[in-house]
Amino acid sequence: MAEEEALGAVGEADKAGGAAKKGAEPKKADYRLEDTRLDGKLEDWPMEPPKAAKTNLERARLELIASPGEVHRLAGRFSDVGRASKLATAFVRAKPSTLYAGATGAFEARPYFDPSLRKWRVAARYVPGETDVALQS
Repeated sequence: MAEEEALGAVGEADKAGGAAKKGAEPKKADYRLEDTRLDGKLEDWPMEPPKAAKTNLERARLELIASPGEVHRLAGRFSDVGRASKLATAFVRAKPSTLYAGATGAFEARPYFDPSLRKWRVAARYVPGETDVALQS
């Protein structure tokens, strides 16, 4: 019970940005540590969940990891191939494993000319590695 109260007090201190108020009722823990028991056996250690995407770029890369091999278009439109090439080069520099631990492959991207828009675009995809673990959403 003392551990549970300590967990509640630590939680309150963290939320307030400092020490818990003296005499304040400690928040009850969501789960009592003393009620913990085993509930079956797992074959392997579970994969780390994907990190929460904070930017549009991270969301795009996670979406590519979730659909390996599928070719998608990035949202930029360029008047010349040089600018499209710079975006493609910058896009592939990221390591997919920084967003999802099970991703062992690589991003690919290349510029292409879209005749309907008369603009340069960038196609991108995620090519999975041999030991890739599918993204669990």
